Amino acid sequence: MVDARGFLSVGEARRFLGWPEHASLPDEATLRAHVDQVIARNRELMRRQSKLGQAGLLVSPIWELDGDRLHARLAVLPSGFLSRYFEGEAREALDDEALLELVVELLPAVLSDPVGAAFALGDVHRVWYDATAPRRAVVGLEGAHLRALSLLLADAARKLSAGLDELEWMSTLGLPVEELVEGLDRPLEQITDGARTKTQAMWSEEAAWVRAAFGVDRAGQP
Repeated sequence: MVDARGFLSVGEARRFLGWPEHASLPDEATLRAHVDQVIARNRELMRRQSKLGQAGLLVSPIWELDGDRLHARLAVLPSGFLSRYFEGEAREALDDEALLELVVELLPAVLSDPVGAAFALGDVHRVWYDATAPRRAVVGLEGAHLRALSLLLADAARKLSAGLDELEWMSTLGLPVEELVEGLDRPLEQITDGARTKTQAMWSEEAAWVRAAFGVDRAGQP
């Protein structure tokens, strides 16, 4: 299998992540507050679209950076995708303090390898991104890291709602799990195998939602 990372330059990866070369993250307390603000703002935006959500018009939880301005975009998706961020186990995951602290801890490591991060987070972006859908400005928040943070949160919510645990999710990001977590509760190979199996099942479930709603296939996986 060809590693798609070889076709992505560092500059392209940084543009995808909205993360310029000389950007810096805020302190940990500010970053933790931003985690709550991203989740709360996405839930507020989806609440405003609640009637349209059942008709297949959802709010993408992944923000876009246009210059210095952040935007949230709509996405035409089956209502089943609400369970990948806004409802059920995904919502519970995003209410879990331990997970949110883990996101804060992992974001610097993720952004230290822009190409790897863009490769790992490209799948969740493909699911939620609809170039033809309208978007609106996200006001009151600013920071070059917020797009990447929204990507990481969306990826965590999606995969944990699909049955991956935190270690399995971390492995899908291409992070050195054995270095970041002291005392793994099972062999690394078992973690990566579990992540692979559950991710495949996630893709199959999402493809079934799309076929049932629209009668066509739409690939989310790379």
